[in-house]
Amino acid sequence: EGAKGAGGALTAAASASGLSVPGMEQEPPMKVCPCCPALSYKQRLIGCACCMLIGALLSLGSFLSFAKLLLGNPVPFALKYTLGNILSLGASSFLVGPARQCRTMFAKERRAASLAYLLTLAGTLLSIFWLRLAILALLFILLQFAALTWYMLSYIPYGRALASRLVRRQLVRHGVLSPATAPIRPAVEPS
Repeated sequence: EGAKGAGGALTAAASASGLSVPGMEQEPPMKVCPCCPALSYKQRLIGCACCMLIGALLSLGSFLSFAKLLLGNPVPFALKYTLGNILSLGASSFLVGPARQCRTMFAKERRAASLAYLLTLAGTLLSIFWLRLAILALLFILLQFAALTWYMLSYIPYGRALASRLVRRQLVRHGVLSPATAPIRPAVEPS
């Protein structure tokens, strides 16, 4: 009976938050956004998982082309890496819908990180297809990784403040910054 009570509590909590627990009840398809087809919770989870998996495989698989990048042909690496990131970023749209995804991305606390990330994605593609400059593509790939990291840290409470403190501390330790020019402040997230 304890398991049934816990399952009932889980189902009640999930329905109160607007979610469904797979296997507990059948949810009719619902629209997460007016521009998207109606999908059940299970279908949305599968879509999210598939996008994440394909995105991760593309991003990780891009490292098989890393030698080509170093030899001056950035297209295979940059294209796979960027498309993998775009798919991974879009995966959460299956769960919350593209409109809510954009609202979340462009909320005040992560607007700059989102814009930087999207601009580096676009810059990477422009540098390999239009400008055809390998060194610029490499720069955008590195910036893309940094912008993605900063964007992801915005979802972790105090994540960016902690990362800033760690980087600042390492730069001081290795003599890049002097302790006087880089005071270590308490980790406080802006409200």
